[in-house]
Amino acid sequence: MIFHELPKEFINVFSNLENRGFQFTLVGGAVRDYLLNKKLEKDLDFEIRHNLSAQVEWNFHFLQIKNFLTEQNIAFEELPYKIIRFELYNFSIELTTPRIEMFKEQLGHHNFDALIDSNLSYAESFKRRDFSINAIGFELTFTDLSYKLIDPYLGEIDLKNKILRNITNDFYKDPVRFLRLIRFKHLLNFSIDNEILKNMGQFDLTEMTAHYFRIEMEKISVSQFMNSFIFYTKKYDIKLPLLLQKLKSINAELAHLESIETLFFELLKIDSKMASDLATYLSFPKKELKILIEINQKLNSRSSDQVFNLDKLKNLSFDSFKNEQNVELIKYLATKTRELSKLKKCLDLSDHQLKFLNELNDFKCDLNEVGLNDRSYFKIFRFVKESNYES
Repeated sequence: MIFHELPKEFINVFSNLENRGFQFTLVGGAVRDYLLNKKLEKDLDFEIRHNLSAQVEWNFHFLQIKNFLTEQNIAFEELPYKIIRFELYNFSIELTTPRIEMFKEQLGHHNFDALIDSNLSYAESFKRRDFSINAIGFELTFTDLSYKLIDPYLGEIDLKNKILRNITNDFYKDPVRFLRLIRFKHLLNFSIDNEILKNMGQFDLTEMTAHYFRIEMEKISVSQFMNSFIFYTKKYDIKLPLLLQKLKSINAELAHLESIETLFFELLKIDSKMASDLATYLSFPKKELKILIEINQKLNSRSSDQVFNLDKLKNLSFDSFKNEQNVELIKYLATKTRELSKLKKCLDLSDHQLKFLNELNDFKCDLNEVGLNDRSYFKIFRFVKESNYES
């Protein structure tokens, strides 16, 4: 049961607010993930109402909550649209006043006017959410530890059917929802509803901000995100910001991308202007991009008879070195390869592990002048090997 995962002190705080007439409905991702995994997340968003809100101005009730938190020595932050955010016993809490979002003609994530009204029905206040699976609520009663499922848009059925379905056509007016569509498709392994696919061309991403692009990309595999982003924008001829338009020219899948650095490294092989445009869009540090460009140039200038042998590099085995948490040990061992030959038996290293360290050390020494730190050497080294980089 959901209350079993909440500390007693947490329940007491919300019970005290309940006794003052407030009602709490858990909404969004926490409900979705609890229904999927029976585990309560640490980020909890509540819609708040009051049993006297029809008679009393909501600002009065909102002030009551802030005064209560102050009395309890709970630090909080007040956000736009009558939202209060605070930390409570290792949980991140947001208390949100029900609202309706009325979208304007111009594009953007905040291109709407908000009507804040604590008397809204659940169907009215949940309508602003992106997917039906994110428009499910638990109406909680902390004083008697009970809850009721609120599901005006049948999101629980879509969870069982593993499908992403939007609620209204306002969905297409927010570029971030296109990015979230990609994220949830891969994160949950869900299918996209046919109606969304039919209307995908309604998206216009020309005003999409780099902030949300990068946030959504880094929440899943960079490869998955970029491949889907390119596929859908190309298939449905979705408009892109000027600096991203060259991405549609990519025809091959981008594989083995573990980080934003390896994405740029891969794009440099395809089109340096494309990589530079994306770096500008994302405000990627020019110094770091310059380092990646230098590495790319060095790899392309290598000949087979030199110390750094790409064919040799591609055939190395990683085995126990796959865990990136071992980087500190690996980078230390790589600097002591001469001693390793004497200590091989003591360290119980296999031949291919010793070979790996020797090659990693050669790679580091050869590219030392471009100024990468040890962790970056290792990431690039792995990427070069696993992506079958061809000079």
